[in-house]
Amino acid sequence: MLLTAPELADLRTQLRAALTDPAGAELLQRLYGCWCHSACAALSLCLLARAYGHADALIHALAELQVGPWLLAQADR
Repeated sequence: MLLTAPELADLRTQLRAALTDPAGAELLQRLYGCWCHSACAALSLCLLARAYGHADALIHALAELQVGPWLLAQADR
């Protein structure tokens, strides 16, 4: 919902500034703690916040996982 809902546009804007704005950085840190349990959600959050270095590390970590029903279900979400 965060990625597409029109009513959350302000949060997306704040996250896009997370690398330069302390309030955005705090929001990213709080959301990441909740979202990191889902690899796809964490990756989406990193891309939204323009934390490309961390997104790259997540992609490399995902590439090392064995593909199975769990991973496919996560990617489908």
